[in-house]
Amino acid sequence: MTSRLALCTPLVLIVAACHEQPPPPGPGGHFDPAATTGGGAPMRLWSFEETSDGKLPSGWAPSETNADGTPAQWSVVRGEDAAQGERYLRVITENTGSTYNMLLSLDSYPADLELAVWVRADSGAEDRGGGLAWRALDADHYWIARWNPKEKNLRLYVVENGARRTLASADIEADPAQWHELRVLARGARATVLFDGTEVLSHEDPALPDGGRIGFWTKADAATSFDALTLAIAAPESGSVPGPSPR
Repeated sequence: MTSRLALCTPLVLIVAACHEQPPPPGPGGHFDPAATTGGGAPMRLWSFEETSDGKLPSGWAPSETNADGTPAQWSVVRGEDAAQGERYLRVITENTGSTYNMLLSLDSYPADLELAVWVRADSGAEDRGGGLAWRALDADHYWIARWNPKEKNLRLYVVENGARRTLASADIEADPAQWHELRVLARGARATVLFDGTEVLSHEDPALPDGGRIGFWTKADAATSFDALTLAIAAPESGSVPGPSPR
């Protein structure tokens, strides 16, 4: 199917002003410093196209915060409803309460980076939606930006010792049945969050200043799909981050 969008920002996630395909990722779950954007910034793209249906993508492992119940099921599925290409990542879960479902990278990345992903909130009676985690030391310590169409908000959190602390929140309405772009720029103590190209949240906090693993995140019974995760290592001289081009 036709790709909806090639992502691009001053960190140049996709080279040549989004007219060319990005360089291939390194083998398996390992970061390849030779793969760079047009501006020389190291980058990665996880499209899930090389993963067999029903399998986990290479280099990722399921995890949980406050585990209480049956672990969520993460897998790559194939369908014409993918945001890009033919495959995407999906989580199905029957968890409740303060159980956070995670799929964490096996590799760690620097603290200053940019992440972007397509997210779709498929279902959930207690909770809905999901987001991205970064600077994860483990399943109990990380930053998280998440969209919840049930609550009609976008929030930025820090999780420490398994307890979630709200840093910033904004009301937002978006169709849960559609794909939406969630983008995070982390630099120093500040995290900036964009939703469908619009900057919605920006906040500073000294917690968890070091690099760590990245990941996908949902809460309780939120079944969610993710596609085309992109990572770029933030260059110190990078300026503000505009949203992507219109679909």
